[in-house]
Amino acid sequence: MICAYILNEALGNNEAGDVIHMDSEKAEALVAAGTLTEAKAEDLKPDEEQPEHQEEAPEQNAALTRAVDRISRQLETSVANTMAKALANKPRTVPNVTVPAEPKQDVYKCVGQMLKDSWLVTKGDQRAANRLQEYGRRIKVDPLGANETDNAEGGYAVKPEWADKIWDKARDYPRLLEKTERIPISGDTFNIPALNETSLANGSRHGGVLGYWLAEGNPATSSYPALTQVQAVIQTNVVFAYATLQLLQDSNIEPFDRFISRYAGLELVWQENQAVTAGAGTTQPVGILNQPALITVTKSSNDTNAMFGFDDLAKMYRSLYAPSRANAVWLVNPEAYNVLAQMTFVNLAGTVTTYPAFGGVSYNAQDDKFPLRIFGKPVIEWQGLPQLGNVGDIILTDLSQLVTAEKPQLFADVSNDYAFNTLQVAFRFYRRYDIRSPWTAALSSVDGHYSYSPFIVLQGRGT
Repeated sequence: MICAYILNEALGNNEAGDVIHMDSEKAEALVAAGTLTEAKAEDLKPDEEQPEHQEEAPEQNAALTRAVDRISRQLETSVANTMAKALANKPRTVPNVTVPAEPKQDVYKCVGQMLKDSWLVTKGDQRAANRLQEYGRRIKVDPLGANETDNAEGGYAVKPEWADKIWDKARDYPRLLEKTERIPISGDTFNIPALNETSLANGSRHGGVLGYWLAEGNPATSSYPALTQVQAVIQTNVVFAYATLQLLQDSNIEPFDRFISRYAGLELVWQENQAVTAGAGTTQPVGILNQPALITVTKSSNDTNAMFGFDDLAKMYRSLYAPSRANAVWLVNPEAYNVLAQMTFVNLAGTVTTYPAFGGVSYNAQDDKFPLRIFGKPVIEWQGLPQLGNVGDIILTDLSQLVTAEKPQLFADVSNDYAFNTLQVAFRFYRRYDIRSPWTAALSSVDGHYSYSPFIVLQGRGT
């Protein structure tokens, strides 16, 4: 169909501002490029009106062809950049717009249509964005020559890069064994004579030493401290590993023997912490949860599954042997952090008002670290403790009341004899120690109403 257009720039023998008539399909690319603007009725003079069947003048047709060719060449050189910029522009959301399904035929008949959609996308036209995306999907083709996607077609020429060390998670295990009473020994057995005291009542206190008031001239009655004995027998905790000679010789990230040594050491520290908290005895140390003097505090009636409250902590602290408070620490499963950070206690007046147990005015979410201290005693998070809600998820203890009899060194041996015929090297790392406590039972109060111990846990509340 022949339509009238106004020239925005010189074209052939026509100057900018002239009105020309040309086929609308041919003019589409020039309109999109800004060379032409469709004329309005008021722009036309009576003698410029032209019927739809009229053809362009030969010279005008030739000039038009040359202009279209020139613009097409320019567009072809920039189409890739135009597409990338158009697709990168996220269109504004157009409310209540239903996008029809795209037709199966080619998305664009000419470059001008694509450029027009690129402009419409910047105006928030969702239909134009969909057409551009579909066009991009359809024109995607495999590389025509060498590439790095296929190894045989060039991928082998791309050298991969490797980190210069083996990555690991951040690890900062607490060293609980270092807080116990450590005694190096040369043999395999260590006997600990201890005062036999299980009650603070008269006649039992201090192992049976009794002081009393004596009237003048009356004879004194003797008393003496009774003793008992706790025996530590050295146990062995070992890490054993093989590595081939080829791996040890060829590893170029870091020496593999150093890699094995590092993680064997970390595992032995984990085992030490487990021995302190949950050692079962017999062929291993006796940990806190299996001490004969362990006190299990009855949970509060307000506790729900896995939870504990300020009143639970207060009762645990009351049960701690008073002279042990100076060295006391809290050992908690990391899941307890969430409970502690939100812990409150009820107003003493009995109202429903609650107050942050850790002073919410002084500490808030912008602090680098929540000050984990309960009744002034440090809180140590240990991932090896039982799940929150089980016995042992929170422990109050004086670790100095555990005695560690040990061979102080870490033994590390390497041998290529055992698997000589397979060219393998054996690595062996081990620690030898035992953990016992002179506390053979909890200590009863003078009237027998309460008991005290350096090892306190909270009753299970369910998970």
